[in-house]
Amino acid sequence: MKVDLLRTSRRAVLSGLLVSTASVTRLGATAPPLQLPPLSEGSRRLYLVRHGQTDFNVQGRIQGRTTNNPLNDNGLAQATLLAEYLSSQPLEVVASSTLQKATATADAIASRHPAAKRQRLDRFSEMCFGDFEGQPMAAVEKEYKEVVGAWATGDTSRAMPGKRGESPEMVAARGSTGLRALGLIGDAPTAARHVCVVAHPRFNKILIASLLGDLAKASQVAQANACVNVIDLTSDGRSMIRATNLWPFRDSMAMRRLSRSSVGI
Repeated sequence: MKVDLLRTSRRAVLSGLLVSTASVTRLGATAPPLQLPPLSEGSRRLYLVRHGQTDFNVQGRIQGRTTNNPLNDNGLAQATLLAEYLSSQPLEVVASSTLQKATATADAIASRHPAAKRQRLDRFSEMCFGDFEGQPMAAVEKEYKEVVGAWATGDTSRAMPGKRGESPEMVAARGSTGLRALGLIGDAPTAARHVCVVAHPRFNKILIASLLGDLAKASQVAQANACVNVIDLTSDGRSMIRATNLWPFRDSMAMRRLSRSSVGI
């Protein structure tokens, strides 16, 4: 797949994979509205978002496809401010996984876009981490890093341990199917052109790396709680990265309690 890496805020390029950190200022609670270049003719724009914070995030526990946790108070506040940050974008569809932390975040965004169609697709749910789900990362870190390390060497068919554990290739396949269902890829001339999908850290990492053409680099993509990634999908099959891991809050004292240290598992 042909990829264009476009200018983003405070970006870093790691082995050809674009990874950017959030642009942060020091005034007020919400960053200025997201400013993006016009969408080119025949292209579609994906606003790929990570859900807000949960108690498992704070506790350092692994939450995947089978751990359906709600947003905590900080996560609800993040979702509200994220919705304000995206309020100026012409969203036609707001989709999410079926997990409640993602649906609550997406519902907040959709509340600022009453004309947008709201969809929930299980294809956008987090990777199933198998036997690691619900465990403190500290308790399984050695085994977890062994699996993730294998992915980085190119063994992206290796699944997480356990009966339901998934591999990056499995997650990428269902993510691609989800994008196709929304008309973001493939031949769908009447599909929406501005689509927001609220999903999960490892899912987002894998989907972005898949669109860039190298699943082995998924772990290099940072995904903070409530971050925004913007990807233009062109009619000739290119993925144009407009921004990754944008954190939509200003760095005020009032917002310091809202975690922005997590880059996602």
